[in-house]
Amino acid sequence: MPLDPKKLRAWFAILAIVLVAVVIGFYSYARYRFNKAIEQPLKKIGMEVTQSAERFTITKSEGGQKQFSISARKAVQFKAGKKSLQDVRIIVYGRGAKTPQEQRYDQIWGRQFEYDEDSGEVKATGEVVIDLEHSGEPSDDPKTVRAEAGSILLRTSGLAFNRNTGIAETREKIEFSIPQANGRALGARYDSKTRELTLVSEVRLHTTREAARQARVAVGPAEITATRAVITDAPRQAQLHGVRIEQAGKSFSADRADVYLKGDNLVDHMVADGHVTAQTPADRNSRATEIHAGHAVFNFGGASQLRDAVLSGNVDWKTSADQPSQGSAGRVILDFAERNRIRQVRAGEGVEFRQGEGQQASSIKSDAIDFSMTSGNLQRAVTSGPSQIVVGGSSSGRRGPTTITADRFVAEFTEGNRIRSVHGAPNARVSVPAAEAGKPERVTTSREVNATFGGGTKRNELTLVEQIGDFRYREGARVASADRARYAPGEDVINLSGSPRVDDRESGISITARTIRLNRRTSEASAEGDVKTTYSDMRAGTGAMLASGDPIHVTSPNAVATSSGSARFSGGARLWQGANLVEAPTIVFDRNRRWLEAQTGPSGSSVQTVFVQTDRSGKQVPVNITARHMTYSDPDRKAVFEGSVVAKSAGATMTGDVIEVLLKARSATGSAGSPSQVEQITARGNLLFDQQNPTRKAEGETLTYTVSDGKYVLYGTPEKPPSIFDAERGNITGESLTFYSHDDRVQVGSGQNSRTVTRTRIKEEPKP
Repeated sequence: MPLDPKKLRAWFAILAIVLVAVVIGFYSYARYRFNKAIEQPLKKIGMEVTQSAERFTITKSEGGQKQFSISARKAVQFKAGKKSLQDVRIIVYGRGAKTPQEQRYDQIWGRQFEYDEDSGEVKATGEVVIDLEHSGEPSDDPKTVRAEAGSILLRTSGLAFNRNTGIAETREKIEFSIPQANGRALGARYDSKTRELTLVSEVRLHTTREAARQARVAVGPAEITATRAVITDAPRQAQLHGVRIEQAGKSFSADRADVYLKGDNLVDHMVADGHVTAQTPADRNSRATEIHAGHAVFNFGGASQLRDAVLSGNVDWKTSADQPSQGSAGRVILDFAERNRIRQVRAGEGVEFRQGEGQQASSIKSDAIDFSMTSGNLQRAVTSGPSQIVVGGSSSGRRGPTTITADRFVAEFTEGNRIRSVHGAPNARVSVPAAEAGKPERVTTSREVNATFGGGTKRNELTLVEQIGDFRYREGARVASADRARYAPGEDVINLSGSPRVDDRESGISITARTIRLNRRTSEASAEGDVKTTYSDMRAGTGAMLASGDPIHVTSPNAVATSSGSARFSGGARLWQGANLVEAPTIVFDRNRRWLEAQTGPSGSSVQTVFVQTDRSGKQVPVNITARHMTYSDPDRKAVFEGSVVAKSAGATMTGDVIEVLLKARSATGSAGSPSQVEQITARGNLLFDQQNPTRKAEGETLTYTVSDGKYVLYGTPEKPPSIFDAERGNITGESLTFYSHDDRVQVGSGQNSRTVTRTRIKEEPKP
């Protein structure tokens, strides 16, 4: 909210005091009574007094009621048509009074007056007391006269009145008082023909509590100063130049303030121009406030109550406290309820409002903002036109401010005029800078946005952002989409739901799932439920299983991917490129290295993959391998299987602790429509080999199989040499055994590389 409503009420109340108590009263009485009290009686003096006299009185009555009386201690006729009156008292009576108490009158006292018949000028050479619109019986002593309700009392000296021009003026100090105020000025001029009264300079007024009572505001006395004041009858207005109002530390000032009156002498409106400023001090319940504008218009209703006010011309304001604020607008319109309380505020023509400092800072910019208020407290604010809200960064200070934009915002406020929530639509956009320098900002768009702000020590800190409808996300090379998104700045995590999709052009990864979490601190994307991952833009390499330029696909219940290109798939994953396939409870894949790791999970399911090899007839047959753990490096074309490894191909099964598979380079096979081809297999640890045709069983420590020549080389240990069992030929042992998949040859090697063959035949039992 751009303006503190409690402070506005205070200085608007001061204006009401000035308008109701001073301007109305002074104008109403002075413009008329000053003319009648001075002009007409002094004309009578010039006509009736023709010689020196001691203590004489001239009285005129009509219908039994006095019209006026003139008395002087002495009247002296000078030469050349000049007269001198000493100790003069002039009384002008009102009409229609039925009792002495109802009688109204005007009085003028002066020690000495001089009158020039030729020039028509009457001049008081000493002090003059003017008592306008007094009631009851006239006082004989001007020193005892005080202003009462409906009256005005003036004291001055050097007062001169010209009968021909109708102008009365003085260059001396003038003092005046009414029940609502008293004041002074230096010099005054009254034109009875135009009915214009000018207080020439150094105008100062001091209001009383009676003024506040009549204005129906609960404020104390006020000091009003002006460099010049002009009161006119047509139009009925008062002009205050260089005006300044001070009350209990509060102040209002302007280069000029014009007050326009209605026929009943109540204020219609006031116009202030030039350096319009209002200031209020800080106290226990509020903040110090300062408001500036180039122009202001105040409109009044019945009993001079403020109806509305319009501030324009580079309006700006600021408050200072533990939560300072400032703002600006081209135009501000305030609508008032009873007791000058603001109920609506419309700020327009480019509005900016800022609150707080550092990480607690927030601001709002819009073409226009409408504020609704209750009992002086903000309830709601509605923007018009494209708008922007900027909220301070994280509480740690590592990140810059968050910017939220939309075509329209509706903001709700808590006590203390602090923002509680914001709804923006359509064309919502949220921009969040990176926590680290040099990193790209995160930009999200949607149809709607809901923002929640913290209270207590968090104050204006953004705690939650929800975006709904056609959500789009961009942060550097990473983009995402969904139906709905939730972002918690404190966690720096964004949650996507409703057909979410994440694409990272740098890592070449695309992910879809039921829900996806994006962690900006770790750059991780966590997906859950029907996760489908695709690595696109794969360039053909020199490897084997992952060397194709085709996309790599992965499905799994869960996945965690990083912007570096690595990802972990769990819950039962399946990875494939073309005809190459790996299945495992958990798969870790690094796109940049073309490396993967697969392992079993709590369910005990095995890692599974399939390759191909060429059999003795030249046909390609599959090689299925299962294990508890697998690693594969495509640049090395090597897959390493560990833990209960089983490799099966047509007619042969191999088991061991570790099996290493070397694949043929993709460029050498020239085939992209089938699994990678095996070049060599090496098995180690607790090795068992079972072949059906020819029938063999082999045991040893290490077995190396070369596909190109179908050759197996089997090694053992000194304690347990390798052995081959042939049902037809018996057991064969040696330091090393070499046999072939295409025939039944067996070569036995020794330490001297000599070939020895040992055959142990099994005696057949006689048939019964």
